[in-house]
Parts: sequence; C-alpha cells; structure tokens
Amino acid sequence: MLDDRERPDVLYETRRRMDTIEAALRRLPERPRRAFQLCRVEGHTYGEAAREMGLSTSSIQKHLALAMRYILDQTQGEDD
Repeated sequence: MLDDRERPDVLYETRRRMDTIEAALRRLPERPRRAFQLCRVEGHTYGEAAREMGLSTSSIQKHLALAMRYILDQTQGEDD
C-alpha cells in the first residue's frame, strides 16, 4: 500500500502548489523575495538576514510579511 505522499495524485498536487509558490516568489520585488529566501527557506534569523541584506531587523520583518501576504494571496483558491 502506498503512503499518501507517494500517491500520484498527491505528488501531482504538491508539485502544482510548489510551482504556484515559486511563480509568486519570482514576481516579488528583490527585497521581499530575498528576505523570504533567507528566513523561510534557508532558516536564517531576522538578525542574520538583516546583516546579510544591510537592513534593519524591522525591515526584514516588513519584507517577510509582504512576501507571505503576497504568496497567500496568489495561492488562495488553489483548493477550488
């Protein structure tokens, strides 16, 4: 018996959702995209991301919130 994660329909849906998220990320301006990459993908703290990008921690939080909101807006309705 296949684990749910191995079912073709689940694999297809997961890949489709990832493609949607990746496309939304590509449309973001550089700073929100980079903040998302550093904090959510690479696991850096806000402070580490701030140092990497030459910004304040609060700016990183702002850019990350913008990125998250945009991704959510772009992926809402995916379950319809």
